[in-house]
Amino acid sequence: MMGESLPLENYQRVGRFILLTLFIFFGHVASAQSDLQVSGTILDSSGQPLPGVNIVIKGTSNGTVSALDGKYSLNVPADAILVFSFVGFSSHSIDILTW
Repeated sequence: MMGESLPLENYQRVGRFILLTLFIFFGHVASAQSDLQVSGTILDSSGQPLPGVNIVIKGTSNGTVSALDGKYSLNVPADAILVFSFVGFSSHSIDILTW
C-alpha cells in the first residue's frame, strides 16, 4: 500500500543484488574484431550461483540469461552498457568500457 515502508529484508535483497553485480565479471572480456565476448558467473551473497539473471545490451533486445551454474556469455559492441535484472531486485547497469 502507498506510504508503507518495505520490510528490511527487501532492502537487504536489493543490496545483495547490487553487490552481486559488482562481482559479475569474474569471467574474461576477450576481443573479437569490433565486438567483445563478455562472460562471467553471477553469484549470490553466499557464493552460490544465481540462475535466471537477465543480461541485456542497453537499448536493444539482445541479451542472454544466466544458466543454472550462474554462467553467461554474450557478444557485445565495444561501447556496450549491460543491464542485469532479476525478478524481485533492482536492475543494475555496467558500462564495459569503464569496468
